[in-house]
Amino acid sequence: GLSDTEYEIICVNDGSTDGTEEKIRQYIENSKLSIRYFSQENHGQAYTRNFGIEQAEGEYIAFVDSDDYLDEDYLEQLYSAAETYDSDVVNSGYRTVEENGDVVSEVNVSPFSEVSGFGRAGIFAVWSKLYRTEFLRSRKIRFPEGKLYEDVPFSIAAKFQGKNVRSISN
Repeated sequence: GLSDTEYEIICVNDGSTDGTEEKIRQYIENSKLSIRYFSQENHGQAYTRNFGIEQAEGEYIAFVDSDDYLDEDYLEQLYSAAETYDSDVVNSGYRTVEENGDVVSEVNVSPFSEVSGFGRAGIFAVWSKLYRTEFLRSRKIRFPEGKLYEDVPFSIAAKFQGKNVRSISN
């Protein structure tokens, strides 16, 4: 599997006022992970994600929001598919869970096989995907700032401009 040193975490605090910064700093202090922390005045999700793209040093980027939970092998599964198929974008399904861990709903983007081409249409969430960093930069794919549903144009641009886009089953 991927070791703790084979990926970086870019944590961008977008103007939180609820003690988040202190929690993040404590976590960094007690973690062996490579975490780069940035704090800024509130600029919104699109600006913050674009900032993260600019800061990334890794070969791939995955977006994780503050209310997301990841399966232990989430990044490894996406990375493995990206490397196997030389993909600019790999997307996976996701589950909606309650705080106690109960699964409310599940979306599988590749329901008929383990790996498929574009997978199910209409899945515009950016947090269930892995993107090749150089692809996003060379195509200048960014989140439109000041707009609602900024995931949609970003996802569409990535999906249709990406080479060997793949969807993996849950």
